[in-house]
Amino acid sequence: DVERSRGLGDVYKRQKYNKLKEAYERSVITSKAAVWLLENCPEKTKNIRTDLLKLIEQSEKLRQKAEILLIKMNPDFKSLM
Repeated sequence: DVERSRGLGDVYKRQKYNKLKEAYERSVITSKAAVWLLENCPEKTKNIRTDLLKLIEQSEKLRQKAEILLIKMNPDFKSLM
């Protein structure tokens, strides 16, 4: 049973890593899309410019924290930014 518990622990760790990595990757895509919108559609985004800039800033802060955790969980992790 101890061996089985260790196996489950590894599974849970891998699931946590995968979920964090997926969230990190989605955050990168979202930020890049927000930057693209600001650069390519300034007139259409002028009413939400401040919100998009906040989103980009908050996403960057969260990604930095996520990168630290992802590297701790897997030293081979490579930043996408």
